[in-house]
Amino acid sequence: MNLTKHTIFFGRQRFPIGLRESAVKTITIIVSMYVTTKDFVTFSPTKLFFDLGHNAIDGYLAKEGEKYLLFYKDETLRPAAKKSIHLAIGESSTGPFEPQGEVGHINWIEGPSAIKIGDYWHVYYDCYRAGHYGAVRSKDLKSWENITDKLSFPRGVRHGTIFRVKPEIVRGLENFRE
Repeated sequence: MNLTKHTIFFGRQRFPIGLRESAVKTITIIVSMYVTTKDFVTFSPTKLFFDLGHNAIDGYLAKEGEKYLLFYKDETLRPAAKKSIHLAIGESSTGPFEPQGEVGHINWIEGPSAIKIGDYWHVYYDCYRAGHYGAVRSKDLKSWENITDKLSFPRGVRHGTIFRVKPEIVRGLENFRE
């Protein structure tokens, strides 16, 4: 049996060498790590996935041709809070990734989820301070158009993931009754 290899990536705090315990909350950095598995029972050793030297969380990985797109939240707190979504591009699902810049130039958002629809990449995100969901779209992954005012989401939605579903699955969910 030929099992597919899955990559699981997650955030982990990295502490500077010689750090005093009292300073941990102010200067630790969150980096992304990964493991691989074929069976979700045994796992590879943990390896570095992504480290820009600042806090990066909420990664979302998508494939575009032979490239991998990593959308993530810049969780920088000091010297000035950023809290924005960025894009990095890599040659493989485990990197290395090259930063491309900010997605949509909007602050205080998190939890990106991306999908290509037609010619556009759509990136959805949680506007957690404003209490709603938002989105931007781009044809070239450089210029982003804010389309939040064209969307409608259920009240209270947070940190969602977007993915393609066959119409018969949607109909089944719409007809589901407990």
